[in-house]
Order: sequence, then structure tokens, then C-alpha cells
Amino acid sequence: MTPLLNLESLQIDISNQSGYLFDRQISSLHKLRKLVSGYCSILMLDKFSFSYLQQLEYLDLSSCSISKFKLCAFCKLRRLEFLSLNFHLRSKFGGIGNVLKDMKSTSIISLKIRHLLCVVTKFPGDVFVGLYNTSIQLIEITDNQRVGGGELTSYKLPPSLQHLDLSNDTLMKLLQMPYLTSLNVRYNSLGAFLADNIYMTSTQTDLKIIDLSWNSIYHLMFSIFHGHPQLERIDLSHNNLVDIPFDMSHLINLRLLNISYNSLSHFNDTTIHTITDLFKNTELKIDLTKNALNCGCHTVNFLRWMLEYTDRFERFENYTCKFDTKDYILFSDFKQTIEHIDKECSKYTLIIALVSAGIIATIFVLCCGLIYRYRWTLRYMYYMTRSKYYRYKPVDVDEIYTYNAFVSYSDNERDFIINECIPNLEEAFNMRLCLHQRDFLPGQDITVNMTNAIHDSKRIVCVITRAFLESYFCMFEFNMARMEGTYSRDGQNVLLLVFYDKIQPKELPLMMLELVQQQSYIEYPHDAAGNVLFWEKMKEVLI
Repeated sequence: MTPLLNLESLQIDISNQSGYLFDRQISSLHKLRKLVSGYCSILMLDKFSFSYLQQLEYLDLSSCSISKFKLCAFCKLRRLEFLSLNFHLRSKFGGIGNVLKDMKSTSIISLKIRHLLCVVTKFPGDVFVGLYNTSIQLIEITDNQRVGGGELTSYKLPPSLQHLDLSNDTLMKLLQMPYLTSLNVRYNSLGAFLADNIYMTSTQTDLKIIDLSWNSIYHLMFSIFHGHPQLERIDLSHNNLVDIPFDMSHLINLRLLNISYNSLSHFNDTTIHTITDLFKNTELKIDLTKNALNCGCHTVNFLRWMLEYTDRFERFENYTCKFDTKDYILFSDFKQTIEHIDKECSKYTLIIALVSAGIIATIFVLCCGLIYRYRWTLRYMYYMTRSKYYRYKPVDVDEIYTYNAFVSYSDNERDFIINECIPNLEEAFNMRLCLHQRDFLPGQDITVNMTNAIHDSKRIVCVITRAFLESYFCMFEFNMARMEGTYSRDGQNVLLLVFYDKIQPKELPLMMLELVQQQSYIEYPHDAAGNVLFWEKMKEVLI
């Protein structure tokens, strides 16, 4: 070891063994500050592992797949500033809590962890809590494919933290992160969360770089980047954006907006105006590579604008533009393309507008005249057709029906039907109900299914909710049930209204309000005691 006394950096293979990883001789390397593992087969670290290397400042064990970290595995490394760890892929409980406790005894600045799995109770909040009273500046917790979304809580980040990398962690939510300089959350599942939420609740942040690429983002809130005066780089590449919904007007330090590999066809006028102002006052560049840009009359203003600022678009010569004929063209011939589009659009725009207006006006006047002239004929034909195809006929009171009742309800009440109606009526009382989701014939027109179901049922039960009143098909079923009682059953009352929601009379349609005033109805009680009596009454009415 004598020739190596001045060694400062060492890369070494480490074999699997318990206790001391290195013998006492390595302690003679007093100047050794950096240790990187080569081939590594160790599975566990404990308080003896680095007893002879307490002067280390840089420790990279990323080539190891460690299953367990015991308490004080790193606590003796007082000078340790950099630590890179790789958890074993099959390890459920690897002792991450012990690692975080040890960091409080070190001078840790950078911490990198891979394959953490589900070892943290509330990821990544517990990591931030464990490192709060340290000098940490960079945290990378990556490739944790089974971590999941975590809870949206108000954990505070370590005050010294500047760079945070949570890429490829299957995150579905983000914590509040107001004091970072850079944030990398690429390769996650934040699209649904960011469509309705912002990731910064503070009014001001020092963030300069944010990477939101590969997150299946299809929409962002208008204010998502408000309070980001220092922002210099936004990476939204490899997502599903079809426009630019967020506000950029205040991002006076923005240098790069990467929206490559999305589904953008053009920018709207508001976005063009905002970016133009930024072009005039900043050095902003935009990357639109591999977007489905459209070459047509409706995008010609956008194309002219791009031609004016070609130097502000990264790799502009590689952009492609798609015509309505499905043909593509490279932007290397962009100027000639715009001139061609201008000529074609100016030639046909006026003619198309005049002809279209004339055709629409003619058809509208003709249709209005025909409908007015033959309005009673059309009404007659409708009722005759219904009578012929729906086979409506007067029925006797004793006629045997296919169903005890047809239940009309909105999809919002599906759980009520499945969990309450079916068990309490069909299973308990051996009734047969007709439910549109279960009993309608596939391939047949929905209105035919509805009218046949009403005609083949002894009673029609309408589950009245606000969603029911707003549904076209629910109200269609209600009105067809009224017609059934009036024209096919000699005025019998076949309708039973069950009020599932508390609805004021003023909210009801006039025809339904008249039925409520003239005939009986029932309210669903929403309590255990009342429910028993409710289903007994339903049995008496429907059997």
C-alpha cells in the first residue's frame, strides 16, 4: 500500500461479506477522498462497513444492489458530501430511514438513490423530512417504478436544496416545491394531475429549469407558471399537447421552450401575440420538432409568423408541415410553400364564402317553408309510424307482461340500481326488472329499445334526480311512459316517480309537476330504517 499513500480517488470491486468491507491496511490511504464501486456483490451495509474510510467525501455505490442498510452505516463519514446508492430490485424494506438518519451526521450535499421501491411511507415527503436539517443541495431519487403517487401534503423541502430529480418514479402528484432552482420530473404520470392543478402554491419561486417531459400531459392550467420570474428552461417534450394553454407573458428570462414531440398543429392568435412580445424582449427559442404542423388556409397566419422568426425556432429546417391532402413538406422550402398557400387561399376564400352562404340560406328558407306547410302532416306521419312499428295497442288489466317494471335512470345512479334495486326487488322479491344497461338489445335503435321496454313492462319507475332531468334520453323515456298510459292502456297510471334527490317543485318540468300534484310519488329516505319501509312499498306497487 506504500506507493498508494497519495491516492485520492479509487474505483474498486467489492465482494459480498459481512462486517468490514476493507481491511485495516486501507486506513493508511489518508488522502483518499473518492471511492467508486466497480463490480459489487454486497447486499448489506452496517456500522463496520466504512470504519477504515472515515475521511471519504465522495462515495458511489450505484453498481451495488443493496438489500438492507443498518443504522449508522454512514454516520462515521463526517466529511461525506456525495452519496449514490442503488437499492435491490426485490427489496421491500431496505432501511432508507436509517440512511436518512445517518445523513444528519455527514456533510451531505448530493444524494442519489435508484430503485427505492415502496420503502417510504409517503413518497417523497418522508425523504425531505429526513434530510431537512442537512446541507443537502441535490437530491436524485429515480427509476422507482413501484413507488406510486404519494399524497399531496405540505412537507417542507430542506432549505438548502436547489436541485431535485424525481424522474421515472411513477409519480401521479407533486408536492409543494417553492425554493428549487431546477426540478426534473420526466418519465412520470402527472398528466391528469397537472390538467387541473399547479405544482407551486407559493407566489414566488427561484425555479430556473423544469422538465415535465414524458408525462402524458394533454392540458395545463393557465396559471401553472405564474410566480416563476427566474424560469429559463421549460421542457414539455414527448407529451400530448394540442395547444399552448398556459400563460407565458411574464417569463422575461425564458430562454428555451421545448414542446417537441407533441400534437401541435399551430398556435392560436393569443399565443402568437404573447410569444412575439417575448421574442422582442428576450432571447427565447422554441423547439417544435416532430409536431403535426398543418399547412392550410386556417394556419397561414401562423406559418407567416414562423417565417418571420425562423431564427427563434430550434432545428427549423427539420420541421415538417402536413397539407390537407396528407402530403408532407420540409420547412427547408418553407418560403415557397407559404407563397403557394397564399395564392390558393386568396383565390378560393371569397368564392367559397359566397357560395356557402347562398347554399345555407337557400336550404334554411326551403326547410322552414316545408316544415311550416306540412307541419300537421309530419306530426300525423310520426304517430302513425310509431303505431305501426312499436305495435302499440290497448291492453287488458290482466295481461301478462315480460317485466314487472322498466326502471328509467341516469348513469349517475348506476350504483343505486346495482347495489339497491336489484338485490331488494329482483333477488328479494323475485321480480323482473328491465334495465337499459342489461336488457336493451345491441344493434337496435335506442329509441326502439326504450319504447319496446316500456310497452313490455307492467309499470315504469323513474328515478328522479337532477341528472335525470338534464338527460335527453331519461326525459324521452318519461314522456314515452306518459304516452303509453294515455294511448295504449286506457289512461291507466303506469308511472311511478321515485325522488332520489331532494328537488324543489320549481326545478321540475311543468308536465312532471302536474303528475306529482295529481298522482302519488315516493321519496327515497337515504337511511337504514326508512329504506326497509321503502322497499316494502315498492314491492306492493310492482307485484
